[in-house]
Amino acid sequence: MGDDVTDDVWYPYFYVTGVPKGRSRAFKDPKGWLVYVTELKKGDKVKVTPSRFDFEFLDTSSRRFEVSYENGKRRGPFKSTRSYLLEELDDFEELWGVLWKGLARSQIKNVIELIETKREEWLPEKGNEVFQKFVHDVLHNANWKNGMPEIDKLEKAAVSGKLRDIVELHMDILKDGINNKKEGFE
Repeated sequence: MGDDVTDDVWYPYFYVTGVPKGRSRAFKDPKGWLVYVTELKKGDKVKVTPSRFDFEFLDTSSRRFEVSYENGKRRGPFKSTRSYLLEELDDFEELWGVLWKGLARSQIKNVIELIETKREEWLPEKGNEVFQKFVHDVLHNANWKNGMPEIDKLEKAAVSGKLRDIVELHMDILKDGINNKKEGFE
């Protein structure tokens, strides 16, 4: 625990495949066998659940009920890219940095609004070339401050809906840049 003396006997258990033999700290629950971390042996196959994150701006108290899942994804077509793997936070930051350094706040909002309006109107299927071309054109025609950056990742994120989520997280929830960036070019 935090005192460097007490062992944490409550949390560090792993699900293992098969039935563990000769372990003093192992037990079965409805999902399978759990073994305490220090009693894992070479050859044990552990099951690891990836860490995920999701977010929702709670502008009304009822909005919390919209955070529900079916088959590991959010219900509804417009937030179905959520939840994200924790490892994707680096992508969030990288893509946000490209947008933030290259476009003014109003441009970022306009780009996202254009793309998301067409997504709602067209309801494109995965792999829809017309929608992909539209996203490509919107991003390429944006007035980038220091010349157009490498935007392949931005295009993929915009087509999937991930870019919308990145902008929502940074601009609407975290309020990045509200007080430290002027509207327009710096």
